Amino acid sequence: MQKTRTRWIVGGFAGWFGIAVISIWLPTDQPKAYLTLIALQQAIFLICGIMGADWTQFARPSGRSILQGVVLGFGLYLTNILSGTFVVHLLELFGAHRALRLALEERSVMEAVLQSGSSTVVLLVFLSVVFAAPIAEEIFFRGALQGRLAALLGTKAALILTALVFAALHLYIIQFFPVMLAGLYLGFIVDRTKDLSKAVVAHSAANCLTFLAVLAAL
Repeated sequence: MQKTRTRWIVGGFAGWFGIAVISIWLPTDQPKAYLTLIALQQAIFLICGIMGADWTQFARPSGRSILQGVVLGFGLYLTNILSGTFVVHLLELFGAHRALRLALEERSVMEAVLQSGSSTVVLLVFLSVVFAAPIAEEIFFRGALQGRLAALLGTKAALILTALVFAALHLYIIQFFPVMLAGLYLGFIVDRTKDLSKAVVAHSAANCLTFLAVLAAL
């Protein structure tokens, strides 16, 4: 059973790599094609996460856990803002004056898609960012990967390694540390509460706030 779960996790990474290679050659002026790839990637994470997770380790979701997840989501959003600002200022302090521009460029793909002018595309991005991505990523990373690594290497190593992989697969440079910190935040929630739904809701709430902030800035 453990070997089967491991194979599903490896399959998730293989699927991500394939999508990443294809997306390199995809122009950002094709929002529907880009969103299709994102949806496929999320479907891979969702399926492989469901099959790779040991569901006996997690508590059932409840109304209370969902409300707590929303509160934790506000905390995650603030953590992202503070850590992102800290990294940019730190790099600028050491002479990396292009840090802010690079940080903004890392959001340019989402902004380019949102600027397409299509209300349908905006709605699809919203559904992807706020619902599909948090569900798929939390089930795969915190549900399957972190759980498997914890069984092999222990809790602390699993938390750190999962957060590092989570950040690496987002393909950010300036925002690598904030995303890794977010991974630790979400991983800690799951490790302490054994409630995957809290991490999903927290991730969703934070992404929703980020989406609205980006949309308002356009």
